[in-house]
Amino acid sequence: MKEEPTRVTIRGLRRTFYPPIHHAPQDNSPPDKRLALSWVYGYRGTDSRKNLWVLPSGELLYFVAAVAVLYDRDEDSQRHYIGHTEDIQW
Repeated sequence: MKEEPTRVTIRGLRRTFYPPIHHAPQDNSPPDKRLALSWVYGYRGTDSRKNLWVLPSGELLYFVAAVAVLYDRDEDSQRHYIGHTEDIQW
């Protein structure tokens, strides 16, 4: 498949752009890796109320966008619930 060069005028000057001679092979297979949420930074507190709870286990529960965060202060660790499709608003 031979492609023709593209000719454009930029600021009054005529330019010619040639397509690459060798195309990289296309790999349309899905990736074998997935992204994982490790830590949520931030807190949504400017436009919502009652958005921070202390659970009986001692964990703090709050939300950021569509993620519910359970923060363990003793272990300095987080667990996340990411099942929401829209921002969480109380």
